[in-house]
Amino acid sequence: MKFVTTNLDGVSLGMPRGSGRSASFDISRPATAGFRVRSDDPLWDEIADEETMLKIYGEDDALLYWGPVVSDEENGSGQGSSTQVSSSDLAWRFAARYVGKDPSGVGTKFTAQPVGTIVSTLLAALNAEDPTGVTIGTVDPLLSVTTTYLWKRMLDVVTELGAPAGSYEWQLRYTDGTPPVVQLDLLAALGTDRTSAVFFEYGCGKRNCKAYSRVRTRDRLATHVWALGSGSTIVASAFDTAAADELRSRYEDVLALGGITVVALLDALAAAHVAVRSQPRRIYSMTPFRGGPVFGVDYKLGDLVTCRIVSEGSVRANGAARVWGVSVEPDDLGLVTAIPRLVPA
Repeated sequence: MKFVTTNLDGVSLGMPRGSGRSASFDISRPATAGFRVRSDDPLWDEIADEETMLKIYGEDDALLYWGPVVSDEENGSGQGSSTQVSSSDLAWRFAARYVGKDPSGVGTKFTAQPVGTIVSTLLAALNAEDPTGVTIGTVDPLLSVTTTYLWKRMLDVVTELGAPAGSYEWQLRYTDGTPPVVQLDLLAALGTDRTSAVFFEYGCGKRNCKAYSRVRTRDRLATHVWALGSGSTIVASAFDTAAADELRSRYEDVLALGGITVVALLDALAAAHVAVRSQPRRIYSMTPFRGGPVFGVDYKLGDLVTCRIVSEGSVRANGAARVWGVSVEPDDLGLVTAIPRLVPA
């Protein structure tokens, strides 16, 4: 992968001689990236003192990421210094833009509108005020809701509307340029079925992975969820008592969703949380050898792939898994390796 710093128009400033290059991509979340650059790097002045952006290109030179440098932290020791640079993609801007800005307290109401139409309308309104750098892309036909937004962050809107079952998963899609074209896709499901073509195998089969990690976590378990709508007076709930019995404990959570006034949507949100969070989650991180599956070329976020792990003669995983996230990390040679985070399908 190639990291390139640019100005605000996407014009290349060059490739920093940075160490510790990293990036993280997840379904329906802003992507992040970072690297460390020495103070004697030719690009240090632009990075430390100017408004700069970061592009990341994949192995096929396709643009995977473009976003602002959010922070840079300089540290010195001895006779030298270096700066840690942190970046986020343009969805980060949605957290600093509000919809339903209405001093009268009425807000912006949508009645029985598809969730994709709501996001498209709100994003267009934000861009009319001041461009976010993101326009609407592909929108699948999805469920309709009735809701009102009053002083609500755009990122919260996109996240909440995509949460119920039958709604969308979202991603930013890039077309390189100066500046790049960045589009927000709202799709019924990201990815395609590549289980017959893409294999991550440790200790068996293709043996194309040199390491793996398996995490089984009860963090954020929820067998009983309440969703609180407008004024905390509109309440919906979803319970999985069988899961609570199996876990021998009840795990509760409350979702504060003050902008939602329709019980059906609150019901859907509560049910979606219980469906995903009522059982411990297993996550497999696979580190491929060079020559193994390549992120952005052989597989993408949301794809179904085949994951097989045999360790000490014991089968740890064997079957289809979904690519829920990808971490880009430097290897011992300073080259970057994409490590997918897989969840059994």
